[in-house]
Amino acid sequence: MRASTTEQRQGQRVHIVLESAAGRMTREIVRRLALHPAAVNKCYMRFSEQRISGLAGAPEETAGKSITITPTSLKHHYAGLCH
Repeated sequence: MRASTTEQRQGQRVHIVLESAAGRMTREIVRRLALHPAAVNKCYMRFSEQRISGLAGAPEETAGKSITITPTSLKHHYAGLCH
């Protein structure tokens, strides 16, 4: 199994937050996105505490990389999911 890229992990985090914003519970998000419950909870907690900057990931994950997540980029990502 290949490791996921930073962009893929960010995409997963965005999906988790959007699913949660849509009113879905952790169990349903886990089922819909085929993720581990701990990953969903960790993402949600990080977003709750750090908001958009929490979607970028842990410092070791982003070391040496320039990552910018803005409301506009979230809208763009979300729009791509709907088409």
